[in-house]
Amino acid sequence: MRCVWTIGIAIIPLCCILAVPLLDLAEITANDGDTSTSVDDTQEITIGDVIINAHRNAISNPNMKWPGGIVPYTISPLYSMDIQNDIVAAMRQLEQDVNDVVRVCVKFRPRTNESNYIRIYPGNGCRAAIGMQNRGRQDISIGRGCEARGVILHELIHVLGFWHEHNRADRDTYININLTNIRDNTKLDFRQVSSAMLNTLNTPYDLGSIMHYGPYTNAIDKTIPVITPKPGKAVGIQLGQRMALSTWDVVRIQRWYGCTENASHITRTYLTDSLARCDFASSMCNLTHDTTSEFRWTVMEGSSGAGPRAGNTNGADSFLVAKETDNNGTARILTPFFNVGAICVNFFVFQRGPFSYLDVMASGPIIAPVVVQSFQGNNANEWLPVHVDINAPVGAAFQITFEAHLSSGDVAIDDLNIYKGRCI
Repeated sequence: MRCVWTIGIAIIPLCCILAVPLLDLAEITANDGDTSTSVDDTQEITIGDVIINAHRNAISNPNMKWPGGIVPYTISPLYSMDIQNDIVAAMRQLEQDVNDVVRVCVKFRPRTNESNYIRIYPGNGCRAAIGMQNRGRQDISIGRGCEARGVILHELIHVLGFWHEHNRADRDTYININLTNIRDNTKLDFRQVSSAMLNTLNTPYDLGSIMHYGPYTNAIDKTIPVITPKPGKAVGIQLGQRMALSTWDVVRIQRWYGCTENASHITRTYLTDSLARCDFASSMCNLTHDTTSEFRWTVMEGSSGAGPRAGNTNGADSFLVAKETDNNGTARILTPFFNVGAICVNFFVFQRGPFSYLDVMASGPIIAPVVVQSFQGNNANEWLPVHVDINAPVGAAFQITFEAHLSSGDVAIDDLNIYKGRCI
């Protein structure tokens, strides 16, 4: 869910775009829109968001590297200009993360007359073949709801030749997978791939990889995680993050394409420009209670009773929750004041309806409180990603309030990140 607001003396909504329907970002990345496994006349098998040619081996086959690291591309004109620009921006970010001043390791370049190239188009969900298929045009689907920067980066890394992290043969040392809670038509997404097909390039298992599934991807019951880390393996790590490449994501690309290994210049805007960040591992960080509200938010681990059974971060963590009550009321928490102009408010929300819901509000010394995003009527009963762009004049102080309206059902939030600039 994305929404854009502009703040002056008052806050005026420019637009509010709801992605179809409210889906977990990690799951959209895994092609939630079309996760069926199929075989067609070209012997292509679709597994999650990966298209596999049955006669080739993906990352263990050096013939599937793009020659010289050059990936020719076309982008469908069916996209809006903003989305076309977002796709190109993701390409530039990947190049910046991987390349150095000495040598261009990977380059996405508009196609001229190359026979092998990728065509990015708004298909059904998000889907990409692994590596260069050497069969001419390769269609890469970036469908509606998949246009976030991290999702595009994820698919582009498939294009360069990489599987999902949880498909590694050594994954059972690091994660548990609840096979009983996986949708039948997506169980192949969770298979372990042999070293004959998936070359780990002598790198460790990376729970923080942008190529890892999230805890609830393809779950039957979205309140129960499918993937959880082994004890002590994912402290402070968000499974299924789609914010930036990890160090090992960068090193693997450099190693596969024979480039200098240097992960010192990864773009992590959500960290470098962070204003407030909290995974609620043990506290509310720099958030404070509004003492005028009737009820309080609390940090908890395990089932909340009438809400999530685990946090969003890795499916075995704590989260912030406002508990249901027989006496209708509100619970409010406040961020510090910001005066940096445009900000992105990014977090995950869980609410169990139909009568409890969350409002996100903005207010300041010269700004009357106003709801910038309301989740009233959203009874998805799962963790959902939220991205709210707020544009304000530099120097105009304002703060964000998370207000839970409580009745029957809990309201919870997790993995809050507020940073300067536009949501990516």
